[in-house]
Amino acid sequence: MAIPYVPHNTYDEFRDAVNGRAFDVDGMYGAQCWDGVDLLYQQADVGQYLSTANTGRVKDCWLNAGARASNGSGHFRAIGGAVNIKKGDILVFNTYPGWYGRTGHIGFANENYNGSGYISLLSQNFGPGSNPSTGKAFNIRRAYVDLAFLGIFRYDKWEAPTPPGPTPSQKKEKHFPWPVAWENWPGFMR
Repeated sequence: MAIPYVPHNTYDEFRDAVNGRAFDVDGMYGAQCWDGVDLLYQQADVGQYLSTANTGRVKDCWLNAGARASNGSGHFRAIGGAVNIKKGDILVFNTYPGWYGRTGHIGFANENYNGSGYISLLSQNFGPGSNPSTGKAFNIRRAYVDLAFLGIFRYDKWEAPTPPGPTPSQKKEKHFPWPVAWENWPGFMR
């Protein structure tokens, strides 16, 4: 099955290319959440696929140590903790009644996490109209983070580099103002 090319130089470019469209990368069950993230994996690394350790449960992308190591390699790295969520990160969710079904969920953070317990999430087959047989196109919906969040896979090309600090020649040398100090020193004679 040929994988369609989608622009992915930045998260915004990727989001704009996929939102409202459906991608069935593996040819099984229609456009599932897993397919949406695997689409990026296959754009980023020839031969790298999103792994669930062959369980078919998307939550195992994170819960299975071997799958997590594989998914966090190449151009991706695994990061824990919801406080670390940045726009464009791939978020993995465990099962949670009324939210993430029997297999969990996976999608892209559409914003930096602000600690509210929710995140704006770009993903396939999420929200009203989701279907276990046919899936559902990419959309952006509010997702619950607090009790079901498992971890992050961060794509290195979307990660903003840390700006360099000043070089030694750019640092201002501070000198104590001795002339002013001596002039104002008690008992200084003029």
